[in-house]
Amino acid sequence: MLPDKTLAVRTDERKKEGYKQAKDRLTLLFCVNATGKHKLKPLCIGKSRMPWCFHHVNVNCLPFLYKNSKNSWMTREIFEQWFFTEFFSSGKMLRRKGILLLNNSPAHPPAERLRIRDGKIQV
Repeated sequence: MLPDKTLAVRTDERKKEGYKQAKDRLTLLFCVNATGKHKLKPLCIGKSRMPWCFHHVNVNCLPFLYKNSKNSWMTREIFEQWFFTEFFSSGKMLRRKGILLLNNSPAHPPAERLRIRDGKIQV
């Protein structure tokens, strides 16, 4: 989230009563094990389906995953897709037992929907 205070110049044209703060947002998700040896690619969520800064870039080659949502927030669909394609399918996670701790955000699906058949990973 952007800061709610800024250093304003007296001659700033935008400085007037009723000026609304910009609502540009970006959500990032980081995932790492307790020792820090196993790190997953960060997930970045923005508003645009294909931001202008990625115009001539292969999005699959970026050092992070990019998804989009209407207000740049995490959604259940994005989280479930990340869980099953990135968190669960990473090679090192398949050989070990693991636990994923989540808060009670409405963007997180219920633990019953995040079940893995072999029971090695619990949410």
